[in-house]
Amino acid sequence: MSEPLKSYIARVASLVDDVIMKEVAVGHQGLRDAALHYVRAGGKRLRPAIVFLVGEGLGCANEAALSYAAASVEILHTYTLIHDDIMDRDTVRRGVPTVHVVWGEPMAILAGDLLYAYSLHTLLKCVELGLDVERVYRMAKELTRAAIALAEGQAMDMDFEKRSAVSLSEYMAMIERKTAALFEACGAIGAIAAGADQKATERIKLAMRYAGLAFQIVDDILGITVDTEKLGKPRYSDIREGKKTLPIIIAVERSEPSEAEELLRILNSDSKTEESIEKAIRIIENCGAVDECRKIAREYASKAIDVIESIEFANEGRKELLKELINFIVNRGY
Repeated sequence: MSEPLKSYIARVASLVDDVIMKEVAVGHQGLRDAALHYVRAGGKRLRPAIVFLVGEGLGCANEAALSYAAASVEILHTYTLIHDDIMDRDTVRRGVPTVHVVWGEPMAILAGDLLYAYSLHTLLKCVELGLDVERVYRMAKELTRAAIALAEGQAMDMDFEKRSAVSLSEYMAMIERKTAALFEACGAIGAIAAGADQKATERIKLAMRYAGLAFQIVDDILGITVDTEKLGKPRYSDIREGKKTLPIIIAVERSEPSEAEELLRILNSDSKTEESIEKAIRIIENCGAVDECRKIAREYASKAIDVIESIEFANEGRKELLKELINFIVNRGY
């Protein structure tokens, strides 16, 4: 990542975190601490950066409104992380113990619920900060549409854990909802804040959908290639939980029948050992599934950049940073 992009994301993160710390001001200290636990732990803040890059790129000069709009997306994202960690029984997130591990499941559920409410509360404040009601209404529609898609995607992901195998088309439909929908909303919210026309807004949404698909595929790769310390969450957790990620789907298709059968047996077992998990990883790596996943992710990133190139930006510098951000998404190591 270049220094200009790194500095830009750091500025966005500072603005957004200030909004979140100010707005999530519930009186119950334990609930507030649980809700803000992952925010305080850090994170990449890529989704708020997309809101800003699109918003400023298409001509929005209202930094305060963009800060609140971007914060609303990050708050919604944080809510999903808390609830996902409960469902997946994950114990580490962003290098810290998960919310339900520290505060217990009931408080973690409440913290997620609180953040969902605050995501809308924060977005609606954009009216007070100078955006007209019609724009904020459209932004809220995009945010809630993404929240609905996220829930459906998570339900699909959970269903897949119970199945012996999942097709590529089913997997893509799942991540389009679970991950890409929020990226798409980030682009739409930034475009609407800037007053972009419907055609430009739809083009931005398409580009961010492609970027979101690339992001999730890379996440799947990192889950089996990067150690826990760098990843910020347990390595091999997808395999432990029996998730049908893209490397696994491709490995089942490409491996010898006996190896494919063994991989599925390990995934669907309720009593996985470290030895069986390592064996599953070898099967995935030996058939070239990881390289194929990288290729697919790069293809989606290339599609995203091609769409962005077709859109006229008011600020070409922001356009270039947005394209660089997409390249970072597919080349990142964490």
